[in-house]
Amino acid sequence: MKKLFFFLIITVYTVFPQTKPELILPVGHKNKIDAVSYSPDGKLILSASWDNTAKLWDAKTGVLLRNIEAHREEVSDAQFSQDGSLYFTLSWDQSIKIWETTSGKLIHNFYDDSSAVTGASFSPDGKRLLITGYEGRVEVRDLASGKVVLPLIGHSGSIEAGRYSSDGKLIVTIAWDGTVKVWDSQTGGLKHSLPTGNIWPVIADFSSDSKYFYSAAYNGIVRLWETSTGKMVSEYRGIPSEQNLPVFSPDSKNFAVPNAGDSVNVFEIETKTNIATLFLFSEEPCNISGVHYSDDGSKLMVTFFQSNPTIWRTADHELLQVIFSIEALVGAANFSPDGNSAVFGDYHGKIITVDVERGKQLTDLTGKTVSINSANFNPEGDKIVATYDNDSLKILDVLTGKARSLNPGESIVSWFSGFSPDGKKILVPGLDYSLLVMDVNSGEVKNRIIGHEDFLIAAEFNPESDKIVTVTMDSSASLWNLKTNKEEKNLSGVSGNPSSVAFSPDGKKIAVARRDSTTSIIDLKSGKVVLTLFGHTSFVNSARFNKAGNKIVTASLDQSVKVWDAITGNELLTLYGHTYSVTSAYFSDDGNKILSFGEDKLAIIWDVITCEILSKINLKGLAKDVNFKRDMVVSHKNSLLTFYDLTDGFELLSFATFGTEDWFVTHHRDFLMLPPVLWIRCIMFKDSTLSNLTS
Repeated sequence: MKKLFFFLIITVYTVFPQTKPELILPVGHKNKIDAVSYSPDGKLILSASWDNTAKLWDAKTGVLLRNIEAHREEVSDAQFSQDGSLYFTLSWDQSIKIWETTSGKLIHNFYDDSSAVTGASFSPDGKRLLITGYEGRVEVRDLASGKVVLPLIGHSGSIEAGRYSSDGKLIVTIAWDGTVKVWDSQTGGLKHSLPTGNIWPVIADFSSDSKYFYSAAYNGIVRLWETSTGKMVSEYRGIPSEQNLPVFSPDSKNFAVPNAGDSVNVFEIETKTNIATLFLFSEEPCNISGVHYSDDGSKLMVTFFQSNPTIWRTADHELLQVIFSIEALVGAANFSPDGNSAVFGDYHGKIITVDVERGKQLTDLTGKTVSINSANFNPEGDKIVATYDNDSLKILDVLTGKARSLNPGESIVSWFSGFSPDGKKILVPGLDYSLLVMDVNSGEVKNRIIGHEDFLIAAEFNPESDKIVTVTMDSSASLWNLKTNKEEKNLSGVSGNPSSVAFSPDGKKIAVARRDSTTSIIDLKSGKVVLTLFGHTSFVNSARFNKAGNKIVTASLDQSVKVWDAITGNELLTLYGHTYSVTSAYFSDDGNKILSFGEDKLAIIWDVITCEILSKINLKGLAKDVNFKRDMVVSHKNSLLTFYDLTDGFELLSFATFGTEDWFVTHHRDFLMLPPVLWIRCIMFKDSTLSNLTS
């Protein structure tokens, strides 16, 4: 690798050799919270989110202890085993992963590409895992070996949920075949197969004494069954939606059923009487999202999509608290094991804990970071321009670790940014459909290009740095002269559905990657399409020329990279190696290699002559740019920029921004090294994980 010259004066922190140091930043969730739960000892909180992550938090301090980014799609559930030694994460990527709580070690990765996973449940002794999925999939896996020890065969439709009885002897499952089934958990024998009243299932579960179980369907029907006989004890009318989620009291005497009237009916099971109706006194519909008992049964929590959560005393069914710390859209909630606190997660990624008796917020688990939206090298590779989701703009010096904010004096859109080929200017889109060109050193806005009628998708400088081509969401394209600040050529009508744009090395043509699976080569003098590249089967995300200008490389959502003759338009090569969408592809300076980035968090280096994969780099986040002069790749993950050596894939350095502070970390091949400003802000954990950087 071409060396990075000199870093800041730094001090070496020795770490235990068996564990690679890991930098964990306090990054909150960025999307809907699907599950939150306390560990059995109440010391930890586990959360699962649609932002593809699960997170492990310190329940008392709110500090992020572990950021789990092992899934490719939404994480829909995460739960501890009964003794708290393990937890699982379940995702729409069709996998369930089992983790050791103390070390964070991945124990098992259960994945079936032929069947999506719908649910999972630990056995009470923590030795087995029940897994449900599509097409009748119900299986029990032994967690010591990871093998399927008990397939439960009998459902003809996809399974929505499955649960163990508290003594571990029985399993209940509910499926899209309109039945709820009870199984012997040791032999797999079917004990009961009963009608749910609707083919759309929601959930089924046992009472804590295993004497009863219920089935809940999407049409609102809730049926209570006697476990020993399979006899239906009662039928209730719940919520006609996926939130039809009744719950047993911990002593198995009562049954709480939410209904469409924004109230919860509490029934005494033995007498079949409605002993209480918990009303939310609101003139507007609020839509119940969940009902939860505390472990000791003394409290009952009701959460809503359009109102504040409420907590009730079960002794007299009087309202104890309205939780004002979290307003609405609460999709996940749970009591702590002692019932003194509760955790809430909403649809925006916010998680808080609350003192139940006082109704006061205890901790906020939303994090302090701002996410990076774009990051691009300057031509020399010693600086990065980065934009953030709070619409801020910074120049990061790769050699010194210094970060400098630029203020254009007006609102920007942080979707993209870029340096000019001479390294003196940067471009960034404005909120009013404009494009701003700023001086790198002074931060002064030199050009403000106006005239677009929709948001900009991409823009690029020509090789001489005196012109810019722009493409917008309304499929228009323009060539702008920076000397006159005027449109030089209107290219509208030839750039339909654009996703990116790039100049040829001589500046006479542009390549426009398009979402209709094609790439257009446009002659800037005539403004006409001179070539259309057909071959991809889905969106083309990027298109770039090699330095000689005689070849073009394209990257596509169809997981392929293609090389084309830039003169004839003939397809020369197709490269497969990514498992998800390929976001970008670049020729090396000599044109003999191609570097591709994908949503699978891989950077792949290809030999253009042999089509062989020369190397793969596993990235922490999505790759954003490459600089071949310094043999570096930069990726981003939330607020973290990480730089890698192209020659061996080693992590070189990281930038992070949270709160009002910027952080710079360099990684030696044997040690983790930090600038002196960070010394007092770091905590070394017993598992050799460097984490919890707080201001």
